[in-house]
Amino acid sequence: MKKVLSSSAIRRVDKKTMERLSLSSLQLMEIAAFNLFQFFCSHFQFYQTSTIHIFCGNGNNGGDGLVLARMLFKAKWKVKVYYLRFSSKDSNEFAANLNQLNEMKIPIEELNENRFDLSIQQSDVVIDALFGSGLNRSVQGFVGKVIDILNQSEHIVAIDIPSGLMAADNRNNSLEHVIKATATLSIQVPKLCLFQPTYAECIGEWHLIDIGLDHMALEEEQTPYYFLERSDIKKLIKPSRTFAHKGTNGHGLLISGSFGMMGAAVLSANAALRSGVGLLSIHTPKCGVEILQQAVPQAMVEVDIHQYFTTCIQSVEQYKGIGIGPGLGQAENTQKAIHHLLQLVIQPLVIDADALNILASHQDWLSLIPTGSILTPHPGEFKRLVGEWNSDEEKLEKLKEFCGKVKSYVILKGAFSCLCTPEGLFYFNSTGNEGMAKGGSGDVLTGILTALLAQGYTSESAAMFGMMVHGLAGDIAAESIGKVSMNALDLIEFLPHAFMQLND
Repeated sequence: MKKVLSSSAIRRVDKKTMERLSLSSLQLMEIAAFNLFQFFCSHFQFYQTSTIHIFCGNGNNGGDGLVLARMLFKAKWKVKVYYLRFSSKDSNEFAANLNQLNEMKIPIEELNENRFDLSIQQSDVVIDALFGSGLNRSVQGFVGKVIDILNQSEHIVAIDIPSGLMAADNRNNSLEHVIKATATLSIQVPKLCLFQPTYAECIGEWHLIDIGLDHMALEEEQTPYYFLERSDIKKLIKPSRTFAHKGTNGHGLLISGSFGMMGAAVLSANAALRSGVGLLSIHTPKCGVEILQQAVPQAMVEVDIHQYFTTCIQSVEQYKGIGIGPGLGQAENTQKAIHHLLQLVIQPLVIDADALNILASHQDWLSLIPTGSILTPHPGEFKRLVGEWNSDEEKLEKLKEFCGKVKSYVILKGAFSCLCTPEGLFYFNSTGNEGMAKGGSGDVLTGILTALLAQGYTSESAAMFGMMVHGLAGDIAAESIGKVSMNALDLIEFLPHAFMQLND
């Protein structure tokens, strides 16, 4: 699990690393640049026939850029270096490395408002080392003009974060002049802006570059933000038991389906059955019985009294995991049935789709949600629950406030799906891809989560595990059949492979 740290926290870690490993700031910069150099050479070999245009500010991010330029030059890459003095004083590290480049006769040019003749073509390769994660104001004036010219290139690699972006909070950033990178090499830890959809076109594909900062120094920093990795989930997985039987593997209930939307019930049920649940029941209206018994023969069907939608949910105390919402519809009697269920149930629920929309229409029912429930809205459903937001940062604030209010977990679905806990901790998912942006993918997640709760996982473990395995199934599907053609059925097909990979 990687911590997502602020720029001030990263500076503290840098300082402790230098103290504990007896490194100078110049030595740490050499180590950072060497790791950037290795990654660049191994992942961007196709740029080796091009001239690499490296743009440096006169701070430490620019210093990283200068050292990288020196290493590329020594490795026989064609480089040209440009530097901008947007601060009145060069950092000591920048000045020392600038001297080295001059001594090596590496092509280098200073750009300023009085000497500014710059032309960048679409095919030119640009490395952006102007600003690092410490930027705290909008970029304007001459530097903004330089960024606009650099954005004419279709091949920009940003060091740490794209220049013009702030690492964590961009609400006071005009975003008028921001590098639009094709790739971002984030140093040591992810930055919060990497997970926010507003800035995706500036960041491109991003990679973490480990530069060996002191492990204990990283552990000592406190943060509410984390990047969840596969290795974190392996620690959560319950061991299989030789004498297990269907009863010990848990009994789950899905309340799903209505006339015309039985497909969602089928998807969530099949996903639950691929996720280890011992027994599965499905509460559904009469119109869905034949469909479910043919499509999901392993499940037991609990039939509602109504022909077309759910109106009456009886006792549920025998179920350890209960999922509600896929294909449910929002009929008036269904809304009453949900209200009755919320008054009846004490165990955590998985709440999705129409169940979320019904709650959004009855805000006074939110207090009835059982503690530790898992809600799985997409951004549109979440807006209906909490109202509009003006920025990604405000969205996270609303998410934290909502989870604390209902004492439950929310998986806000999307790229880098975000799990927020009742305590206000955020976990961004490392699996999943845009090929999953298809109808039914959320129903699959509901089935997975219901199965995990039924097997006795805590709400937090189920949410982390379920989010990860759901995205991993999508990644395996994308590798196997491509993002364009994959759909929710493929997620279910590749779930066994995802569980096997996490167990490996």
